[in-house]
Amino acid sequence: MHSDNPPSSPLGGLLPRYTVLREIGRGEYGVVHLARRDDGGFYAVKIVQRPAEGDTRPYERELRGVLTVKRLPPLEGLVRIYDVAEAPDGSAFAYAMDLADPELDGPGPEEAGYRPRTLASVVAAEVALPLRECLDIGIRIASVLVQLQRRHLVHRDVKPGNIVFVRGRAVLADVGLAIDERDAASIVGTPGYAPPERRGSSAGDVFGLGKTLYRISTGRLPEEEGLPPCVEADIDAPFFWKWMVILSKATARDPARRYRSAKGLLRDLKRLRRLRSRPLRVAIWTAAVAASLVILLPALWNMSYMRAWVTQDDWTKTQLSLPFPYSLARPLLVPKNVPSSPFQNVFPDEESSDNPEPEHSFIREAIDTSLPDPETEVIEEFRRSNRQMEEFLKSQKGVESGEID
Repeated sequence: MHSDNPPSSPLGGLLPRYTVLREIGRGEYGVVHLARRDDGGFYAVKIVQRPAEGDTRPYERELRGVLTVKRLPPLEGLVRIYDVAEAPDGSAFAYAMDLADPELDGPGPEEAGYRPRTLASVVAAEVALPLRECLDIGIRIASVLVQLQRRHLVHRDVKPGNIVFVRGRAVLADVGLAIDERDAASIVGTPGYAPPERRGSSAGDVFGLGKTLYRISTGRLPEEEGLPPCVEADIDAPFFWKWMVILSKATARDPARRYRSAKGLLRDLKRLRRLRSRPLRVAIWTAAVAASLVILLPALWNMSYMRAWVTQDDWTKTQLSLPFPYSLARPLLVPKNVPSSPFQNVFPDEESSDNPEPEHSFIREAIDTSLPDPETEVIEEFRRSNRQMEEFLKSQKGVESGEID
């Protein structure tokens, strides 16, 4: 394929689909350029030169780390490597990766003055971030470390400068030091973020992430450990000191007291996020219950009113049975004395011939069909017994006086 890069281009004949526009960053092991691919998209291209003299291990280490990550499937939260190429003579290699978002309100990649948005640049401007943002970033990067550690890989250089924002989301970048944990014997990393044992491991990546989260949440540099958080820190946020306890465990100098893997750190961060969201869930649940009561109570009151009126005098005299909700509401809401019948406008006056017969006449029939009143029956039975007794006594007196044969 024809290359748009002249021999004088930093890429030379490497990555022919990419055209270098300008340099946007420089690190210990290479230079990062802004490049445009032949499909019109912008990408970051890093070029690493093999030193002509001296130690070539950093070059080999970077190339091995990039190829290791290139073979991985796309992972959410990890910078994606698209293309890798090495010069035939082994003098340099280059790789294309995701381009970071521009700094807040800064010029885009198509304009001069573009600067990538990294976590380091964000915290440099804001000193400390809200706890909610720190928690989201921590969970996202810890999730990436969990995915790497499941493949026995370690990043070995987790720090704010190696976390960039791509399409608004935090992404772990600069994967040149990534290696199989079983082969991680060399001493690498950034002072202040590298673990005291100075050896790449899962616990070492946890230490780097813990120091990063400490930096962005307290506003303090790693060497300022022990000082209180800056005034810009979100110390009034709910569970801020619980957050500090988690960071204390993540950054313990003794590896035995530290999280052994990112999985434990991720679990505690997610628990903290659930704790912070619980008051909101309780408020939503309370509002839902209150709204339900506002809707249901008037209906229950009307039901109890109807049941109360029917049961005042006629419940034992009628065969009218009301639905279950009425009987449920009756003991709770029934008023002792109901001033008027809710059916008073349903049934027409019998003496008026102008009023038509009600449509639901079976209700009228049910109410008009009286059952015997138990109290009335007892009284009548008592009176009948009295009359029979009086008649019997009169008859006995008549027999004794000879008036009755």
